[in-house]
Amino acid sequence: MLIRYKKPIITLFFTLFIFLTIALNFSNGQESIKQSNSFLDVFIAIINFFLPNRSLSTFEISGLSYVVRKFIGHFLLFAIDGFISLLFFKLFSSAYIKITIIFGILFSIFCEFLQLLAGGRTFAFKDICLDFFSFTFLASLIYIIFKQKYSETEVY
Repeated sequence: MLIRYKKPIITLFFTLFIFLTIALNFSNGQESIKQSNSFLDVFIAIINFFLPNRSLSTFEISGLSYVVRKFIGHFLLFAIDGFISLLFFKLFSSAYIKITIIFGILFSIFCEFLQLLAGGRTFAFKDICLDFFSFTFLASLIYIIFKQKYSETEVY
């Protein structure tokens, strides 16, 4: 029964995650910092739980903040986008790998330029590279795993 709804479900997830990524990239600098700090607070709480006698210095919190911003805001979000895009483009084309890669490049560039319009944020070429790497990393990994596992049959 779920197979019957595969196209609409994957299309819905694709649309939701792409719009989520666009919305997060369009948030201004203050909103972006607030979102990152929410995740940072969770990480600090986890560290404090496991290491109750250890307090983090301002320098350590600053470094952790950078890692959280790049890992959550770029790597994790774009990795999920890449995976869902792979599934989405597979529904409509046999050239879905090429389409996913091209879409990943264009989407990474678009999202970084979108930050310029948001105010209080900057354009960074390294972020485009991280976004694109993340986008293609999970999609490629899933593709390779399923291709090896189901080499004679349907990939998904």
